[in-house]
Amino acid sequence: EKAYRDTWGRGTASFLSMLTERLQLMRALLSSRGVLAVHLDYRTHQLIKLVLDELFGADALVNEVVWVYRRWTAAANPDNS
Repeated sequence: EKAYRDTWGRGTASFLSMLTERLQLMRALLSSRGVLAVHLDYRTHQLIKLVLDELFGADALVNEVVWVYRRWTAAANPDNS
């Protein structure tokens, strides 16, 4: 079985192909009342959104959560003396 890093190492197209196959299986197994949460980073989220829209329908999206991380300055960190 290939690991995530093996697929990602061959580029975005291979990652999308791998994830699309898995999402198709999830779609087949998911109940009509089921919920699927997908966690992605900024590099592929737009591409995977298109795949999800194709498989589940664009109107199936319930919400999107965006995490924002602040970078603290060295002065604000007490460990950096």
